[in-house]
Amino acid sequence: MKMSTKPYNVLIVDDEQYALDGIRYGIDWPALGVEGVFEALDAAEAKDCLRHQPIDLILCDIEMPKTSGLQLLQWVKTNAPEAETVFLTGHADFSYARTALQLGSFDYLLKPVDFADLTKVVVKVLAKIAERRESARFNQVHGHYYKLFQTHKPLLEERFWHDLLSRRISPSPETIGKLIASYELGFHPTCQVIPVLLSVELWQQDIGAKDEDIMEYALRNVASELILGNRPGTVLQDRDGNNWTLFYGESASLPSQEELLGVCSHFIAMCNQYLRCHVSCYVGLDAEFSDLLKTCVNLLEEERLNVSRTNSVLPYGSLKEFAGQQFAVPWVAEIAVLFDLGSRTGVEQRLDDIFGALDAEPSLSVETLLAFFHALVHTLFQAFHRRGLTLHDAFDKYDFADGGAVTRSLPQFKSWCYRVVRIGMDRLLGHGKEASPVMQAITDYINDRLNEDVTREQIAAHVHFNPAYLSRLFKKEAGVSLTDYILSARIDRSKMLLESTRMKISDIAAAVGYDNIPYFSRKFKRMTGVTPQEYRKLQSAR
Repeated sequence: MKMSTKPYNVLIVDDEQYALDGIRYGIDWPALGVEGVFEALDAAEAKDCLRHQPIDLILCDIEMPKTSGLQLLQWVKTNAPEAETVFLTGHADFSYARTALQLGSFDYLLKPVDFADLTKVVVKVLAKIAERRESARFNQVHGHYYKLFQTHKPLLEERFWHDLLSRRISPSPETIGKLIASYELGFHPTCQVIPVLLSVELWQQDIGAKDEDIMEYALRNVASELILGNRPGTVLQDRDGNNWTLFYGESASLPSQEELLGVCSHFIAMCNQYLRCHVSCYVGLDAEFSDLLKTCVNLLEEERLNVSRTNSVLPYGSLKEFAGQQFAVPWVAEIAVLFDLGSRTGVEQRLDDIFGALDAEPSLSVETLLAFFHALVHTLFQAFHRRGLTLHDAFDKYDFADGGAVTRSLPQFKSWCYRVVRIGMDRLLGHGKEASPVMQAITDYINDRLNEDVTREQIAAHVHFNPAYLSRLFKKEAGVSLTDYILSARIDRSKMLLESTRMKISDIAAAVGYDNIPYFSRKFKRMTGVTPQEYRKLQSAR
């Protein structure tokens, strides 16, 4: 906001003109920062001036006909309260001074006025006014930015949760406490949080990426109303595209599992009916900030492993038995999810957490390290297998040959873990230069079946992924939604057929999976700007 120093205005009130002239010309007003000097011969003129001019200081005679200076001051207190008053009088009567000061006069000088004394008093008055103005400006600026702060507070809260869930901030009580205080959030660092993962599994109509984003926004609003309700919490989409409902507060104020299952079931029914989508709710248990990320990652892992129960409410641990068959050590589930998300930093940060805990374990044994060794090997095997690779594609045959050798000490095991994880991530991600094998498998599957009505569920089954998890992974790596990719692939194939063959439009439509020719033409024109017939003519003319 722009700050400026506003000049001062002074009103001199006296029933004698020579007195007015003496004060006007006896003081160097511009040197004091005074721009306007106004005069009034009685209280009526003074009131009229105060009604029309912003007066900062009134120099007023007390003894005036009709209305005295003291009576004028009483009027000023109500009608121009920001103006300061200094009284001038020819009577050295203390009762005048006492009444003037009681009414709020700044000072009281005797006539004839010594201009040097009057100048000193004016300087003090103007200093007081300047201080008041500065305070008012500060309050105005503070109020302005506080209003902006309150307006953007929901964004600050969303940023807090984004940073926490993406490991950009430490979940320590000290860090959490500072951010909560800084953002003036409505919870405290020792409260409990219940996460609910909202997994969109199927849109019952053909929608593009933009429409999908809009519908997911609508879904979060429905979740805010039906799941969160009036309880403290938030509904948001994290940086990886996962939709969450987060409850926070004291344990006694949080909803029970039974209540959560009920509201989530109602939410799913409303999404089926009004948003025309299938969605599952993975309901977590209450956790402290330090354990929240672990709980969320476990919910994501349950979603990833779930290929049979759809459009359902899934309490925390309901897929535990199945997950246990895959991973013997709990933290391995988190590593697997971070591998699939391509989060190199996330994997290494999780290893930092794990080895910090192992280092602090007084009863650490070789058997524990061996269990971790085999669990990590299994995780790498599964990650490579899902992408159509084997461990021999990236590792030396000796890397996994002797678990006993790499688990002889914690530092040795730690060095081995970081090395194989980095090699594995480099091979799986290809430094971002090549499509991952799982993406290649997805696109190959789609391109081989462009003449069929390929569904997300069929593709997910082919690569052994949960449909909702597959959609987020595909969009993250390809930059477009699965639906938009299929549409683009079909249009590209039809363009090639229009250019290189004399097939009928109806046959081309059937070859790319469209039985309805007008519908195919509309899709084609939306992507290319022309109809299939117009496109063929344009290509023939070249």
